[in-house]
Amino acid sequence: MTAYRYDPDRPKSSSWKDQEIDIPAGALSVCQKALQGSTDSKVVRRRIIAQIGRSLMAESKRSTNREAKRVAAEKALAQWNQAAALDSGQAFVALAAYFLLDQHDNRRGWENYEKAAKLNNPIGQTHAARFLLFPEKFKDENLEEVAPRDEARGRKYLEDARPASYPRTLYNIGEAMREGRGWPKDPDAGRELIGEAYCMGDREAAGFYARTKKHERPKCDPSLVQSRGAKL
Repeated sequence: MTAYRYDPDRPKSSSWKDQEIDIPAGALSVCQKALQGSTDSKVVRRRIIAQIGRSLMAESKRSTNREAKRVAAEKALAQWNQAAALDSGQAFVALAAYFLLDQHDNRRGWENYEKAAKLNNPIGQTHAARFLLFPEKFKDENLEEVAPRDEARGRKYLEDARPASYPRTLYNIGEAMREGRGWPKDPDAGRELIGEAYCMGDREAAGFYARTKKHERPKCDPSLVQSRGAKL
C-alpha cells in the first residue's frame, strides 16, 4: 500500500501508490510491523525502510498542525537516509524530490538524483539526465549551474531508464530531441515521444501542450492511459 511503482526493489506482484496523498493513514504501522518480521535481506529491509519514510511524509502532508508536520517530515528524512545507507536508489530519489520541490535546493536535488542514477534507479536516471542535458535550468543561490553539461551521460541515463516505462523518461528524451541535446535535433520525433508521455499521464507533457498552442494534443488510446496509471 506504500510501494513506489518504479522502485527496482519492489516485487512485481506488489501493489503501489503513485502519490503520497493516496497512502492510507494506517500504512505506517503496517510497514513498521513488516520491518520487524522481515528477513535479513538487505534489499527487503531497505525497501520497507524507504516505504516507512514515505508513510511518514504522507502523515506530514496530511497533518494540519505545523509542529506535527515538521516532526513527521524529519522522521521521514531519517528513514530515507537509513535506506540510502543500504543502497536504496529509491530513497535517494525521495530525498532528491524533497530537497528539489519542498526546499527548492537544486544542488542537493541533483546530488541525490545522481546517487540514485548510479544505483540504476530509473527515476533517478531520468531526472539526473535532465540536469545533465539542461544544466542552465538548475542553478543555486549564487546563480551557478549545479550540474555539469554532459549530454553523453544524460543520454545513457535515459536509454537505461527507458525499459521501466516511466513516462517522464519519454518526455525528457522528447525534449532532448527537440533541442538537439544528446541526440541529433529532430523536433518531430521529439514531439511524438512527448505525445506518448502525455498519453501516459505525464504532467510535464501536459504542460508542453498547454504552453504550445500550435501543437494539438494527441488522441490517446484509453487503454494506454489506464494501464500506465497517470498523474506523475
